Amino acid sequence: RAFPSLATVTQGKVAAKADRLLVNGVIAEPARLITASDVVTLMGSRARPASFDKPEAIVRLAERMLHDGFVALYEDGEMAVVYKPAGIQSKPYRGETHLEFALPALLDPPSPSVPDPLPAPVAVHRLDGRVCGLLLIGKTRSAAAHLAGELEARRARKRYRALLVGSLRDLQASADGVEIRERRPADGSTATEEEDGDLPTGDLPTGAGGGVWEVRCPIDGKECLSVIRVVEETPHLQAGALTTVDMWPCTGRRHQLRIHAAALGHPILGDDLYVGEHGRGAYGAGSHIYLQSVEVKVRHPSGGGIGGFVHVRTPEAKRFGRRRERALMGWEFEQRKGSR
Repeated sequence: RAFPSLATVTQGKVAAKADRLLVNGVIAEPARLITASDVVTLMGSRARPASFDKPEAIVRLAERMLHDGFVALYEDGEMAVVYKPAGIQSKPYRGETHLEFALPALLDPPSPSVPDPLPAPVAVHRLDGRVCGLLLIGKTRSAAAHLAGELEARRARKRYRALLVGSLRDLQASADGVEIRERRPADGSTATEEEDGDLPTGDLPTGAGGGVWEVRCPIDGKECLSVIRVVEETPHLQAGALTTVDMWPCTGRRHQLRIHAAALGHPILGDDLYVGEHGRGAYGAGSHIYLQSVEVKVRHPSGGGIGGFVHVRTPEAKRFGRRRERALMGWEFEQRKGSR
């Protein structure tokens, strides 16, 4: 790449909109086409964040994040992996308060030895406001570009935990254009959660619930692949069952896992965007969506970590277990009541 700090098309567009790209000495429009004879120059550094002018607001938000469960699970001078609580956006979105605003008070500054520190840490990807879990953070321009490039090239692995409405025992597509294929292990073996962080590739072991599926469903006209593994099934009086699953988005479309779950007819509990009857508040979900980023594995920007990789896991939020427990208690109560 000519400019290592512009690892993705989106980053290039952002630089152009900020008037940081010159073509033959003239500020380039984002739609400008480049020829082999053009000289392209990347100007300047990222501006000082406006949040720096509001230190009291940064501290207040940082205190709120720590109270809600924010923690840096991996951090060095170039990058971090943090746990984002539910209830806040990862990045600026429609004027809402966002996590990036508080990161200068939550993380250490970049290492003094790095040549390209960012004025403030940046989230390399997004988690929806209602979704909690692991988030990749860049502290330097080269680290942010590297992490974004790993995600774009699908070399980084992200695993999510979710509660789906209904049983997946007889899984079928409920929408046109959805392709489902069950993956079966070559030797009938099984693997623990700690052993199969790279589950989406190759022959797959079955999970505790006995099912691993590939789900292919286009989003905005683009091919899209997710892998779903059943972890356990809990009886539920109204929904029939709540199925705990692990989900891997093998492509990176917006709301991919939520769209694919809904396309199967088994939406994520609490999702009110792609389904109606199973949406927010249905089956006791309250304001929560039962989707969490629980694992990430990515190559370190400069070969740090363990074996050149940063691999972080976090347990599912306690509300997942409480929801399963309540579902089981309600089902067992009705069974005892019916047997009298």
